[in-house]
Amino acid sequence: MTDRAMQFLEHWMKTNLKRDPLQAEPTEDVDALIARLVEEARAQDISPADLEEEVGSLETLVSEGLHDKTDEDDGRDATA
Repeated sequence: MTDRAMQFLEHWMKTNLKRDPLQAEPTEDVDALIARLVEEARAQDISPADLEEEVGSLETLVSEGLHDKTDEDDGRDATA
């Protein structure tokens, strides 16, 4: 299940953490994004435990993903 969970997460992150360049902040908060992530994963028969086995904390994953997108949108290097 781990390969499937990881593929799902990679696709979900690319699709759902897009930022509107005109918005200074994300339009959804982390809790709402996590709820949507878990709901969509369950629809694919992937449990939250499967996701967390792959990446650890979903809150950390989504928060860092939003932060990285903010840096990219601002033209900054997220690794700097």
